[in-house]
Amino acid sequence: MQKVLGFRDTVVAGSDDLYKRILDSLYDGVYLVDPDRRITYWNLGAERITGYRADEAVGRRCQDDFLVHMDDRGNSLCLNGCPLSWTMANGQPQETEVYLQHKDGYRVPISVRATPIRDGTGRVVGAVEVFSDNSRIAAMTDLNKELRQLSLLDPLTEIGNRRFLENSGFTEGGETIRVTVSVGGVLAAAGENPEAVIRRADRLMLASKTAGRNRVTIGDLPGPE
Repeated sequence: MQKVLGFRDTVVAGSDDLYKRILDSLYDGVYLVDPDRRITYWNLGAERITGYRADEAVGRRCQDDFLVHMDDRGNSLCLNGCPLSWTMANGQPQETEVYLQHKDGYRVPISVRATPIRDGTGRVVGAVEVFSDNSRIAAMTDLNKELRQLSLLDPLTEIGNRRFLENSGFTEGGETIRVTVSVGGVLAAAGENPEAVIRRADRLMLASKTAGRNRVTIGDLPGPE
């Protein structure tokens, strides 16, 4: 097992060299850690995603926080919530989505899969983490959110449109209550008093309610009462 955990630091041959070439050919990042979470192997995919070469990563510990792993709220995971630490402590694999900081300083969304490594007696002697760059998926998710937001807003006023209203609601006693709006709009004539404007708007709002849900009725300038 020591050979497996540290094969990149030794002269490898035969099957070990084959394993190394297989791991280096993966698009995903792969790295191994020992029981102290010290990195013992770092493949080419990890170099590409993080910007750190193997000679810059191997020998460093995860808790040194050079990758600045964090969740989507910006909370650091290296000292609290580290997938590798949890996996080694519980002996179970874990999958999660986090962020790391590229060597050039920008944040990279990644999918992480951590798995314990055991010796012949079943004792956990390290862990392997496989991580994938989620930048494209994150970009598509953000774009979908933006498009959905745009589809719910009026392009001129930038306030909620009819679709927004139809998807609005709140929950009361386990029941979802939908919100509907009926609007009556009028133009005030020169010299018209506020009470008269409100009366006309009320009549148009009643017309909207009578016509159905989420209706807007616009009136002309006032005629004879």
